[in-house]
Amino acid sequence: MIIKQEQTENFTFFGVSTKGESHLKADKPNQDAIGFNSLDNSFVIAISDGLGSCSRAHIGAQTAVLLCNNIFIEIANGQLSFESNSIIKRLSGLWKGSFPEIVAKEYSATLKVVFLKDNKLIAISVGDGLLFIRSNNTVHTFENTESNFVNETACLSYGMQVDIFKTIEIENIENLFVFICTDGISSVISEGRERELFEEIGKIKTIKELRGEMEYMLDKMSEFNSDDKTAGVVRYE
Repeated sequence: MIIKQEQTENFTFFGVSTKGESHLKADKPNQDAIGFNSLDNSFVIAISDGLGSCSRAHIGAQTAVLLCNNIFIEIANGQLSFESNSIIKRLSGLWKGSFPEIVAKEYSATLKVVFLKDNKLIAISVGDGLLFIRSNNTVHTFENTESNFVNETACLSYGMQVDIFKTIEIENIENLFVFICTDGISSVISEGRERELFEEIGKIKTIKELRGEMEYMLDKMSEFNSDDKTAGVVRYE
């Protein structure tokens, strides 16, 4: 199990990822990736899940998280406008420029990313998994983007269209709490119980308790799903 955590005066970040039993048995890498970065009162948290049918999906997931961090730095340095359309255009361009077109589909991955700057939040979603945001006692989330067709998932890929990018923008952030996870977790949760899980995790105050609860959650869910599982939270006060 991979554990990442960071705590400053304003932020608490915790991320956990575990390789699924199916990948352990096949000696394949964890195809999920998670990253966090902060600067003053700004941050980015990103989580990505490589498509299991793609041979280099783990590299695609790692690249997606790295590109989000690069975009965060560009925003912080004033090189990129902090607007959804600008970020999506930049992310799409960077992604398509990361791999040769002939093999680009082998790196396909989903993505959930949240940026915060100057008390404004921008969240972007591509594909399945969960993302919940609570600010000012209001909860925001993305609707399920999974396709009704088997093995057809919206993802970062060379031929992706702009309409696969779903966005949320929130101004005047207060008492922010973010929860994101990959499909290895969301697919185990009973339909309609997603928000209940988010609320339960959101009540936890200390990073020690948070770590214990999230490690337990991943271990328990591994009994029902052999996929990789990754989750992350950010609390900003």
